[in-house]
Amino acid sequence: MVSSRQAIVCILLSFIIAACAQAQGGAAKEQTASVTGKVTVKNKALAGIAVVATANDGRGPQYARYRDTTDVEGNYRISNVAAGNYLVYPLAPGLVDKAQSKRMLTIAAGESISNFDFTLLPGGVITGRITNVDGQPLIEERVDVMPVDVPVQFMTSEFGTQTDDRGIYRAFGLRPGKYRVSAGQPTKGLPGFTPKQMYSQTFYPSVTEIKKATVIEVTEGSETKDVDIVAAPAVSTFTVSGRIIDGAGKAVPGIPLGVQQSDDGSSSAAVGGIATNGNGEFKLQDVIPGKYLLFIAPVENSDLRGDPVPFEVIDRDLTGLEMKTKRGASLSGMVVLEGSYEKPAADMLKGLKVFAWFEGASDYDSGFRTVNIGADGSFKLIGLSSGNAHLDFTYSNESNGRQVEILQIEQNGLVQPSISIKDGEQVGGVRMVIRQLKLTGAIRGQVKIDGELPPNARIVVWLNFADEARAPRASFPAPEVDSRGHFLVERLPAATYELRAAVFVPGKRLSRDEPKQVITVTDNSVTDVTLTVKLKP
Repeated sequence: MVSSRQAIVCILLSFIIAACAQAQGGAAKEQTASVTGKVTVKNKALAGIAVVATANDGRGPQYARYRDTTDVEGNYRISNVAAGNYLVYPLAPGLVDKAQSKRMLTIAAGESISNFDFTLLPGGVITGRITNVDGQPLIEERVDVMPVDVPVQFMTSEFGTQTDDRGIYRAFGLRPGKYRVSAGQPTKGLPGFTPKQMYSQTFYPSVTEIKKATVIEVTEGSETKDVDIVAAPAVSTFTVSGRIIDGAGKAVPGIPLGVQQSDDGSSSAAVGGIATNGNGEFKLQDVIPGKYLLFIAPVENSDLRGDPVPFEVIDRDLTGLEMKTKRGASLSGMVVLEGSYEKPAADMLKGLKVFAWFEGASDYDSGFRTVNIGADGSFKLIGLSSGNAHLDFTYSNESNGRQVEILQIEQNGLVQPSISIKDGEQVGGVRMVIRQLKLTGAIRGQVKIDGELPPNARIVVWLNFADEARAPRASFPAPEVDSRGHFLVERLPAATYELRAAVFVPGKRLSRDEPKQVITVTDNSVTDVTLTVKLKP
């Protein structure tokens, strides 16, 4: 017989066990991290400064932002931070970090990161006035203040400021170094995306060639005044017009068009907002001088295609462009799941799209097409060009993060690396055998640098399948490497991978070629790896 005292003890033990289990479950669920450090300026503690950690990828909570304010000794502690990639920085206008303005930090679940310090110093200032050739101020004009060691193609909003209603700009919080200042736009742009009133890029002191620009030296706390620029005259723009017809010479209305600039080695293109009217006519407005490519924008339910039409705008409007359309080829088949699944095939294929790309073909010549997969696994791509078509998948939001792997592609029972298509041909009998990937593996790594890392250096890590047969069909985004050299890659399928790492400054590689490091990732596990990178002398 159990006594009342024993019963009470049993009840208490039950509560304690339940409480412990709940606490452990909560801890396992939470596993939040913390970041601590100190903010100083000229070796003195800086109190009352907010230090912010902002989520920088999809692993942490979306738009998550954590912060703390430094105490009288300059110390801060950011607590309850979920795992993920973050940008960590102090909110101290006018002051700059000796290292960089925002520092990446990869935070693991439950990690306690200490001594994440910020050593600040007074930033420099460059100020001046932007006017046109008539002496009138350019209002709300972008002004780029670019470090000399950063190539022009790497310009971002971080290096930009704007003029006020007097045409005056003031760039502050500049890190010590050498800078070039410019206003206006490079003389290139796409129809519909070029401002109505655009000025050619002009460098201080009012020159259009970057090699003639004056370099400004910024030191700690310095202020350089009267960096004035008279912007070059507004760029002239023109109109381009023409029509789209079919093989019989009849007008083709409602055809969406795109334009690619083809004289600068860029792959940028404008698509949308341009279409033929009821008479098959089109007009491109605000086209700046340059070489272009006019193409039919891919439409999922249209089998019309046309060869791209090159054109060049020099110093006047261009009329009479003509493009002929034709019926493109088609490719149809089935997507088949390997093995047995608890869910119906329709659920597994939801959100997946089949796409075709062609060897040597630009995306802008109708060589690229995509289509939804039917509930029964069927698909049909239309409007295709001729050539060797390669098939793969892309995903929409409805896929809910599912990913599949192509095991093989068959045509009429024969395994094929690609499908040969002739102009206007209707190709069938294609079978894509796929399987769902378990994305439960992860790689947690650290990059160690053999040598002194410059402040503006960036560490890059590449990841790929070691199996050459799988490698062409998969691409992995380069993981973010934080200021400590840490990185984390999640949602990986079990496989053997190759990793490489390198160090770059803008426009230049600083590291030697390192051998690939091969590691194996298994399901439901995290694989640790260390990569060592040697810098060039």
